Amino acid sequence: MQVQVQAFLAALQTQWSWMLQLCCCIETHLKENTNYFQFFAEVREAEELLRKTEETMRRKFSCDRGTTATRLEDLLQDPGAINCPGEEEEEEEEEQEKEEQEEEEQEEEEEEEQEEEQEEEEQEEEEQQEQEQECENNRFVHVAVRENARAKMGTVTVHKNDACALLSHAQPQQWRVLSAAGSEAVVPSVCFLLPPPNTEALDAVRRLEASHQQLQALWQELHQDLRSLRSWQYLTRHIQQIQSWTPVTFRALPAEEARQALCGLESRYQEFLRDSQGARSFQPDERCSWSATARPARAREQDESLCRSYISQLKDIRLRLESCESRTVHRLRLPLQADALRDCAQRQAEQQVRGAGGARAGDSCGTPSDMRVTPE
Repeated sequence: MQVQVQAFLAALQTQWSWMLQLCCCIETHLKENTNYFQFFAEVREAEELLRKTEETMRRKFSCDRGTTATRLEDLLQDPGAINCPGEEEEEEEEEQEKEEQEEEEQEEEEEEEQEEEQEEEEQEEEEQQEQEQECENNRFVHVAVRENARAKMGTVTVHKNDACALLSHAQPQQWRVLSAAGSEAVVPSVCFLLPPPNTEALDAVRRLEASHQQLQALWQELHQDLRSLRSWQYLTRHIQQIQSWTPVTFRALPAEEARQALCGLESRYQEFLRDSQGARSFQPDERCSWSATARPARAREQDESLCRSYISQLKDIRLRLESCESRTVHRLRLPLQADALRDCAQRQAEQQVRGAGGARAGDSCGTPSDMRVTPE
């Protein structure tokens, strides 16, 4: 009788130990499942954040040629501080909704904490210590399908931390595995953990990475469009300013101001070519057409500058000719000397020398054809 009781106690003790190990397995799976669902919840939040960010970027930074230069400059200098019309009200509503959700979540967390504290107080300390001790012993390595507890099925015993090969999982509750010793056994699936990597998690990370790269590419495109539109606005304004000049306006301009206008046009044109390269707002044929528009404007400025230079030279020649004329008239009015023939020959030679000097002064100004500037 005593032997039977001892055998019964031993069997009961084995079953109790097995139940404790199953509890530890379940607790381990609960922790793993918590991490699993938390990870994918964060993935969904990140995907939603990227989607909203893309919508916001397209709404804020999608501009056209009707956008003012001031607006473009503000977007480029401080993109985070620019709000589209009607967006402030939407942001306020979103903030209010977030605050309400946070308050509700905080209240729920407080209630859950109180319930957990009550449950923890009701649990017995001895059972908790036994479970913690058993769980500390159930370490596993992510190499293959790992066993999370000690299981004996018939003549095959699978120990904790053993690496087993999964042969079949046709039955969700029991898996057919191959132990390290080469023996096959059917063991409860709760005893095992699948090692990483998790293909589903890797796919989710790849999707996030692809979405993030697409968002970066979108921002680069939008930023380049903003820069090209800003350069186009400045170039158009400069060309219109030069085309509005009249001969009277040009003559009234100081030479330094005209030179600065020419340099500014060239600078704006080069900036436009640099910023519009690869931009969606300007196709290659449009860039060529703007190149053809800018060149006549530059040629016109060069023509006007050359005209100003010729006018200055003509004024100088006029003064020199007037001086030569006055000297000639003065010489003609002088009385002849005793030897009139010799005196006339000398005066004629001097007049020829002065005439040659005036011709050289006229040649230094060039011909009217030199004033024409052929566009590049």
